[in-house]
Amino acid sequence: MKRADLEHTIRAAGNIADAPRLVIIGSQAILGSFPDAPTELTASAEADTYPFDAPEKADLIDGSIGEKSPFHETFGYYAHGVGPDTAMLRHGLVDPEHIQRVFGELTEARLQHIRPRLTRCQAELLR
Repeated sequence: MKRADLEHTIRAAGNIADAPRLVIIGSQAILGSFPDAPTELTASAEADTYPFDAPEKADLIDGSIGEKSPFHETFGYYAHGVGPDTAMLRHGLVDPEHIQRVFGELTEARLQHIRPRLTRCQAELLR
């Protein structure tokens, strides 16, 4: 997945869930901080996401533009609707000071992602 693909997915997810803010977790969150991350770090076709203010709408996202949906078959990438409990995060990590806001021309100002914690391997690849 490329940054433009992530932005497209977030725009679609935001429209489906009528959500102005989404949280991105998982491997593709790295595209928020590193839009041109090496392909080794962006191989996944899924963006794990949920609406910040309405996590219960994640199922709506998953059912509409999730894996094997027409969206996935058309574009080759998809949104995986998850929830705040999906990732094993330190307490308070989704507080505003731990969220990096990332806006792109394709997101309609909907993209937020949790600042990824890089593994040693990922950090080396980004050098």
